[in-house]
Amino acid sequence: MNIKIIVNPRAGGGKAREIGFKTEQFLCDLGIEYSLDSTYRPKGATSLAKKSIDEGFDLIIAVGGDGTVNEIVNGMIGSGSKLAIIPAGTNNNFSRMLGIDPENIQEALETALGDNARAIDVGKLNEKYFLNGISIGLSAEAQDTGEVGIPVLQEKGSYMLKLFKTLSKFKAPKLLIKMDGVDLHSKTLITKIANGKYFGNGFGIVPSADIEDGMLDICVLNNMGKMKFLYSMPNILKGRHNKSYPMTTFRASNITIESPDPVKAVCDGETVDGPAPFRITVAEEKIIVKTK
Repeated sequence: MNIKIIVNPRAGGGKAREIGFKTEQFLCDLGIEYSLDSTYRPKGATSLAKKSIDEGFDLIIAVGGDGTVNEIVNGMIGSGSKLAIIPAGTNNNFSRMLGIDPENIQEALETALGDNARAIDVGKLNEKYFLNGISIGLSAEAQDTGEVGIPVLQEKGSYMLKLFKTLSKFKAPKLLIKMDGVDLHSKTLITKIANGKYFGNGFGIVPSADIEDGMLDICVLNNMGKMKFLYSMPNILKGRHNKSYPMTTFRASNITIESPDPVKAVCDGETVDGPAPFRITVAEEKIIVKTK
């Protein structure tokens, strides 16, 4: 097995550098040969992943967060090589979806070298592939994007505080969401297009999402009064959806989102370049990921 490790040393406020060292030491102790590259620029991990595939590496170990993993997937999609994740970012939402505990690096390393693997769905936003999902609206405005080398708010309480602060100046955009023949006109507070179920700091806002069902889950929270949102927010973020607030859910494999308003979107933790329309599909290609 030819192993490539790709480390984003700035991920998680810099903790990925130390986790990268632990990954190397783990492989060295087992006498396993590997090659390591580090990425220091936007989309650098995509270029390194493409180069690794061309050089014949059949296992790529990503050391970083959701943004790092996203870049690597965009470089190896369709190759047939396997992906393993050592969570070292701020949120690590996709590794949670795989059952990999961000606090147990030893277990993540053992999983990376284990025999268990799954061929999972990959979403596609315009020309960009994604694993976890897309946030539009309030949650996108509040979310820390990019894995920069500075301290960030990581606690769930801090993330909720950021939502509070963003809400005071946020204006809900008008969206036209087209989904497999259904058109939804809505002034939305939060819109999630989910392959995985976790967003923000590990909030399971889309609990029905499944990375192997060939579908995307769409969760739309229509505009509401600020006090009602603040009251409902803990349940919304935990995926406890009920009829006491205007939350609508759909499932589709082909989605288009249009808007006359400025719209910010975040895809796997990274801000999307370019305005709406957003064309979102389940990609024909799958990615093979090491799992517990």
